[in-house]
Amino acid sequence: MRNISAISIIALLLTVGIFSCRKIDKNIVTNVELISPDANALIRLPDTIQIRFKVESEKDIEFVSISIVNSNYIPLFGTNYVNTPISGETIEKAIPLKALQNTNEAPYYILIAVNYKEDDKWNSYFEIQLVNKPLNYQGFYLFSRLFISQTSIDFYDQNLKKTFFYQTEGEYIDSDISNFYGKLFLLSQTPAKLKAYSVEEQQLVWEAVPQFPHPEYTTIETDVNRVYAAMENGQIVGYSEINGQQQLITQRLVDSIPEKISIIEKYIVAAYQSRNNGNRTLVTFYKSTGYKKYRRSIDYEVVSFIKTGESDRVIIFGNRDQNGIVSLFNAQDNSFEDMHQFELGRIGSVCKVEDENFIISVENKLYLFNWPQKNLTLLTEFEDIPFKIEYEHLSGRIIVLFTNRLIIYQFPGMIEIADLEVENTLKGLQFFYRYE
Repeated sequence: MRNISAISIIALLLTVGIFSCRKIDKNIVTNVELISPDANALIRLPDTIQIRFKVESEKDIEFVSISIVNSNYIPLFGTNYVNTPISGETIEKAIPLKALQNTNEAPYYILIAVNYKEDDKWNSYFEIQLVNKPLNYQGFYLFSRLFISQTSIDFYDQNLKKTFFYQTEGEYIDSDISNFYGKLFLLSQTPAKLKAYSVEEQQLVWEAVPQFPHPEYTTIETDVNRVYAAMENGQIVGYSEINGQQQLITQRLVDSIPEKISIIEKYIVAAYQSRNNGNRTLVTFYKSTGYKKYRRSIDYEVVSFIKTGESDRVIIFGNRDQNGIVSLFNAQDNSFEDMHQFELGRIGSVCKVEDENFIISVENKLYLFNWPQKNLTLLTEFEDIPFKIEYEHLSGRIIVLFTNRLIIYQFPGMIEIADLEVENTLKGLQFFYRYE
């Protein structure tokens, strides 16, 4: 009975927000009253909240710290301090909160820690709810070749108003974007660099270079808090999106070059081509360690990896001889679970429009491909051959990129919204979203 009573008392104290992990003289009375926000308040991120509270104590307080912690009591947005507060006086602190990268760490608490000079401490926890605001589409970044070894980046908003973003040295190879961290990534050669730009500050924040031998990059992909870059020396490096520090490097395949990569829950799946005879293989690495798990031969060129939403499977579009091919690859078992070949010609580009529907370009035509039924429906055709197609899922728009032109369609009706001609040679496009 005594144990049951003790558990009940602890649960009650936690509910009212005064449960304390403390090292303090039992004779000292400390009371923390949270004035705002209200108990269990719902806060939509990003936001700035005003935390108002009172601390009453019989002993002089050295400082009070305020933070918002997750279920493991880890501060999520840093810690704020108030030095030598007066007992009973209302304290107010404005705390800016960013969007959460991991939204599965509830319950969340406002932690107010009262610190005394003798290393005594009183912690008070007040539960709140944290959710991210919806991601809203802002526009797209367009990469183009300005001059020899010069890449220009421009931003087009939702109304297609153009704004210059950045100009840099290097021939465009690949690009990606992290909407969570607000960073735009560019992979270039001559010089070979991975560059990270701040979207808000519109400036270069860090850069990295590939490793010897064969110091060139081939492709990149962002995932959670890393940007993964494949190198011609046979390795794939995972860099911190925040500061560019190297956090992972895969085993080196000295005989082959990684051409395409896909980052799924537990694995890195990469398409390699042999330096010696051009043979192709699929290589699966553990994402946690970089160690190789499997390697198997394939008889086609990979055009694009498309994630399925499953932790261990990826859809692969490619070309075998003069025709396109699509397959479902199980990285856990190193096996193909489904495969289908098109008899239309070689696939140029692919984008996903829904869970089971894709748009593919074959020569100068666009098709809608349904994965379960393996059906192809002609959407439209052009005079020229596009090199890239992208689908923006919130507006339902398809953007088709040509050498000096891009066309925007409203899907599924394929109504033409815009036809823009540009002076420079187009290279790539990245959609930008913001929590708001």
